Amino acid sequence: MWNLLVLAAVLLQLIGFATPQQAPYLPSNSPTFTVGSPDTRGTKFMFAMPSNFNVASKVTLMIGSSNPGIARVMVNIPGFKFRREITLTQRQMKTISIPGNVAANGGGPQNGTIVVTSNLEITVHAANIMPKTNDAFVAIPTDALGKEYVIASYDIVTGQWSVFTITGTQQGTRIQVVPSQRTLHARQWYNPGQIINIQLNEAQSIQIRAPMDLTGTYITADKPVAVVSGATCTRVPKDMQRCDHLVEMLPPISALGTRFSIVPLLNRTGYVFRMIAARPNTRVHMAGVIYTLGQRGSFREFNQDAQLPVTITSNRPLLVMQYGKGMDIDFWGDPFMSIVPPVEQYMEGMTTFGPLAQSGQDRFFSFLSVSVTSADLYTISLDNVLIMNTELNLPLGSETIRYTADRNMRIQNIPHTLHNPSLMSRFTAICHGVSQGSGYGYPIGYNLRTLLCSRTDPMTGLIEEFQCPPPIPPIVPGLVPSNVPGMGGNQPIRPGLGMGGMGGYGGGYGGMYPGFTTGGQPGGYLPGNFFTGGKALNPNIPILPGLPIDPNAGAAQTQPGFNNNPLNPVSPNNPFANPGQPFVPMLPFNPMGPGMIPPPENCYTLGLLILAAVAPVTVVFIVMLVILLAIVYRFKRKN
Repeated sequence: MWNLLVLAAVLLQLIGFATPQQAPYLPSNSPTFTVGSPDTRGTKFMFAMPSNFNVASKVTLMIGSSNPGIARVMVNIPGFKFRREITLTQRQMKTISIPGNVAANGGGPQNGTIVVTSNLEITVHAANIMPKTNDAFVAIPTDALGKEYVIASYDIVTGQWSVFTITGTQQGTRIQVVPSQRTLHARQWYNPGQIINIQLNEAQSIQIRAPMDLTGTYITADKPVAVVSGATCTRVPKDMQRCDHLVEMLPPISALGTRFSIVPLLNRTGYVFRMIAARPNTRVHMAGVIYTLGQRGSFREFNQDAQLPVTITSNRPLLVMQYGKGMDIDFWGDPFMSIVPPVEQYMEGMTTFGPLAQSGQDRFFSFLSVSVTSADLYTISLDNVLIMNTELNLPLGSETIRYTADRNMRIQNIPHTLHNPSLMSRFTAICHGVSQGSGYGYPIGYNLRTLLCSRTDPMTGLIEEFQCPPPIPPIVPGLVPSNVPGMGGNQPIRPGLGMGGMGGYGGGYGGMYPGFTTGGQPGGYLPGNFFTGGKALNPNIPILPGLPIDPNAGAAQTQPGFNNNPLNPVSPNNPFANPGQPFVPMLPFNPMGPGMIPPPENCYTLGLLILAAVAPVTVVFIVMLVILLAIVYRFKRKN
């Protein structure tokens, strides 16, 4: 009998210590963390180079690999019968020179579509090089392209052109272009707001151009397309005496963000930047001031003379561009144009890149502006209100906030690898270079996760937009659940919704063109087209091809209950969705499997929580009952 009692005590000791520390496992239908969101690293690229000031002396591709193993890369230009194959090992970069006449010439169809394929993920940077006038960009792989774009360019020198190329990636792609300026296409002039209809097959490209700044031009397609924008030669600021070529491959509107950190350019006298609205009624918070961009495609331009960073926050998606200034400002460099990746799209892992070393006889001095962000920034609260979560928490006149830690440095003109091993922080960087009378700049890479989701209202048939739910990050012990930059936002985009009680002043200008009313006015309606099945849309609801609830990872990232309330995609129990809500502790980290996640709405019911709490006690009770029954049975047999 005493042996049985000792055995029972040992079992109770083991169960008592082991069971309470065992983390309850998530139900099998719960969201899981999914890696591999689209970014500028890919296995297939397809694009066309816009025109330079004149026929470019050469086009250069800088191709880098960050993956272990051997990457076999093929560069193919079908229209020029150009074909080149290279191999890359990890952290290696090689350049490929292409004849300059591959770049677009004039308006209309072009033969210079560049197709790059690889068996492993690579990064491709492309440069359009001509002595004293060149620029470069990071190419976007085909799996990260979209169907909707807004153009970025700049004021044009007399006799030059604002240009952009569109490349089809699938057969029978139908495209509509709504120009912001009077535009020449197929020997016909189109007024601002007048629709240009285009059809492209796979690997076919076309160049659209105008003698005025095409910034704000709107592009939609029924299949993914690649868009590369710029200007043949422009002055930055526009009262300078020397012009330079601008070029950048644009991300789709679905990948645009609402938080930006602009880093100053090392050894330059300031910089210029533009904020371009992808949606009507966009309000932007910057340095305690609210700026309103009333129409889609409208923009504001700022000349930052000081070596100071700028933080931008908006209520709707923005395209932010940074411009290098002309040589006349500080007798160094010349204009270039670079995308400023949104903080939500900072990347993880490793990327290999190379600066542009030389243009003609001019050797560049190259620099790198690195920005890093962390989840911890978004866990700090003041009086139980999160102060870094959303711009809606910022009162008028508040001090500028910073989403990132930044560093500028000079780098050698050799291949480099930027590596971030942390799971809870993200990074991006802009590489730029200067010489006397020339300059270039481009981001080395960024994520292209879809941030803007849409659905059709079953009652009205209108399209509603909202920010997509964030993917579920792996949880590290000691950290609380948060909306990590690069993990998505949680403020729904509602038609006609302003910025709460923030008020605001300042009007959008520069993109507000007389008669340019394609974005519509409140109370008006847009005519339907083949993107909407012929149904008229409210002007505040843009024409968008339908997207799945979470286009980045399918059902694996869809949050339970999300479909039922499109305007509130984040659980109300999430303190990051509604500042001031009581904190909901996350589940413990599970070292035996994927990272545990904070329970989304409807994922853990009350019954499941009670079961998880009482399960250890139930097991102990059953074991004790079995032991007692065994003791009673043996006692009765002896008697």
